[in-house]
Amino acid sequence: MQHNQPNMHPGTRPAREHLSTNTSLEELSDRHPDADPLHHPRPEHCGHVAEGRAGGVTSIAEAARAAAVFIQDSAATSEFGPYRGADLARTAVRLASTLGLTLDRITVTPDWLRRRTGLGEPLLATAACPATGTRYEFLARHPLHEDDPFELLGPCPMCKARVPLADIRHLADLGTFLTTSPAPLDGGPIPPTYPDTFAEDEAHTSTCPYGPTP
Repeated sequence: MQHNQPNMHPGTRPAREHLSTNTSLEELSDRHPDADPLHHPRPEHCGHVAEGRAGGVTSIAEAARAAAVFIQDSAATSEFGPYRGADLARTAVRLASTLGLTLDRITVTPDWLRRRTGLGEPLLATAACPATGTRYEFLARHPLHEDDPFELLGPCPMCKARVPLADIRHLADLGTFLTTSPAPLDGGPIPPTYPDTFAEDEAHTSTCPYGPTP
């Protein structure tokens, strides 16, 4: 199908606004006559690896190209370096896809609590619900392993520290957790609905009976 809109790289400022607002590319080109051919996020936005606002409907191809450019841009401009920047961006893209959200609803930061030596240190990813504003926090414990589930963080029933309460591989996993809530502990064995990492997580308080053994 032919169209009269000019071809623009999905990384340009007008193209990105087109993807997020559904405003015509001609109007956006007039608004941004000096737009760079490939826009890189400013360093101050590296902690919030997704920018923009939710808008009109886009095609799968447009969304895919925008995601690819987003990862490239983040890797090139991240204050943490290209490899860490790519980890942040890929995690944002993966969580947005898992929850059916746009990238502007996802924030990813390094997890300074669960640090370890080596590649792919843990990341914290926060998703903001566009309808209610509710925020959900997820741990990507091994961000290089993209087949690993996200770990939904919430208060430990015993010590109230924010620890993994559920493995989230897709949206229905989150729905199951929100329906059933974490099973009570009451000093007994850990129910099988808890993730394997629950009892190993470093966030438990030192006196929590379910935390790591000193």
